Amino acid sequence: MLKLYTDSACNIGALKILATADFFSSKIDLIRSSDSKASNTVPVLEAYDGSSYFSSNASCRYIQSLSSNSINYQTDSWLEWESTVLQPPVSVLLKLTKAEDLSLLLKSSLSYLNAVLAQQDYLSGK
Repeated sequence: MLKLYTDSACNIGALKILATADFFSSKIDLIRSSDSKASNTVPVLEAYDGSSYFSSNASCRYIQSLSSNSINYQTDSWLEWESTVLQPPVSVLLKLTKAEDLSLLLKSSLSYLNAVLAQQDYLSGK
């Protein structure tokens, strides 16, 4: 079974990995601890062969590779967009930090998503 090590705080990376695992019907043993297996770098996905993934996106790619669905460039682009554009303002908002410019950035990012989804059913274009 896959193992996901995370802290007890709200961890967006762990949520993304869990959502991906659920989508692809992969079972994950969730291990919450302040003493992470990966030197306090969380989340960490431990694969079936014992190897560890320290990046949420790498973990999601690994989980998807276990399914019959291959990763296409659009899926990979959206994974990177989420982690570099959308995640920073969401992380701050989830920690209840008030920052007006981050709120505007989040609104801009969500507007972009809405514009893309107005033209197609899924972010991957399918």
